Amino acid sequence: MENEQKKRRGMTALLCILAMAAVQLFPGITALAANPAVKDARQGIVRVVCISKEEDGAWTGSGFAVGTAGQPVSMFVTNHHVIAENPDGVFIVLDYVGDGGTIIPAAVVATSESPDLAILQIATPISDRIPLTLLSAESVEVTQSVFALGFPSVADSLSDAGEELPSTIDDVTVTTGTVTREKVESSGMTCLQIDTVINNGNSGGPLVNEDGYVVGINTFGAVNQDDGTRADGTNLAVYIDYVIAFFQENNIAFELASAGSSDSLLPGADGSPFGQGGEPAGGQQDQPSGGQQNQPSGEGTGGADNTGSDDKWDAVYTAIGVGVVLIALICIVSMRRRKKHTSAGQPPPAAPSAPPVQAQSSVQAGPGYKLAAEAGLMAGEFYDIGNGIIIGRDPARCSLIFPADTPGVSACHCELRAVSQGVMLTDKGSSYGTFLENGMRLTPNQPYTLQKAEGFYLADGKNRFRIM
Repeated sequence: MENEQKKRRGMTALLCILAMAAVQLFPGITALAANPAVKDARQGIVRVVCISKEEDGAWTGSGFAVGTAGQPVSMFVTNHHVIAENPDGVFIVLDYVGDGGTIIPAAVVATSESPDLAILQIATPISDRIPLTLLSAESVEVTQSVFALGFPSVADSLSDAGEELPSTIDDVTVTTGTVTREKVESSGMTCLQIDTVINNGNSGGPLVNEDGYVVGINTFGAVNQDDGTRADGTNLAVYIDYVIAFFQENNIAFELASAGSSDSLLPGADGSPFGQGGEPAGGQQDQPSGGQQNQPSGEGTGGADNTGSDDKWDAVYTAIGVGVVLIALICIVSMRRRKKHTSAGQPPPAAPSAPPVQAQSSVQAGPGYKLAAEAGLMAGEFYDIGNGIIIGRDPARCSLIFPADTPGVSACHCELRAVSQGVMLTDKGSSYGTFLENGMRLTPNQPYTLQKAEGFYLADGKNRFRIM
């Protein structure tokens, strides 16, 4: 009997030792509980909607409030490519159900293609959202836990109410992962590499640490160079330091985490990426990254960049009234009910229209995938991909031919070819780029595989296509 008790006491002691060892070896198991700081950070998230200039569709993304704790907020941060289609038609959506909700016009007071950022401001501060605290991405370390907050379109598609643009705090999706590289220079911007899942619609939302502090802005993902498919677990978030520098330079109070605390920081440092008049530091970028700033062939853009102005804060509020945008959003909801695919940089199908007289097409007919032209010179046209399509201005090399004077379209711009996994899209070394609908520019001569219902655009986004 005594020996049996000794055995039990010995087994109990062994289990205790193993349990303590597990806590030491695997501290992450204590993080399985709900994180109140990250949960609270949802209160700073908004859905950003950019209404097309024709008011027949929209691009949606995410954003977050910045300001002083305990005070109403009027400033929001998002990605440039979310609002680039029409900087004069941007709205903050706090909720939207059925035929109404809280939809607020927002001015694009500063924007930059690289880094891919935009600062929005509304005319009257609101108390429906709280300002999030920022923390330099330099403080982040590899293997540190991070969380992406926003409104991914894939989550909308899973919800019965997803077609109605659910935008409340409870509708915010939170995905978790870790930092896999502390600093990556990509497309002229410094980023955190993360394995946190982000999708279309996450663009512009914050990447926060376990304290709920914003360390990055979720922007885009990587693709496999071999087959052009999306690389799982490899995404990039732009350093929040760009936003910190901008707010410091422009005398705007905001919350900055310092030594484990949150302190309101006033200006005093230089280094804003937006430069004078809202341009990126270092001057005008040579090529667009998904928006309509810096159009090819010397065409001006006006609008949000405020190029040439010394006053970044001349807020040009949208001319679209709230009543008009309500109608537009109702139309969007109707389209989503027919086909759910609205996301950041992703327009609903354009209404068919006759192509211009100059537009030519000698695409060989064939079975399988079709290419739908949603916007631009070919809008409303459908083309059989068949044995492949080459898009460009040179009739000797291309099968889908643009007029010789089409801005932004190269002589041989890009190629589509049907493969067993989908449709392979390859940029042929174009001057102004081929972009996925999330704003990511394709690397020249490296294929990317598209699936049905996925789209892409050329240069400044005026000419858009979708695989059918």
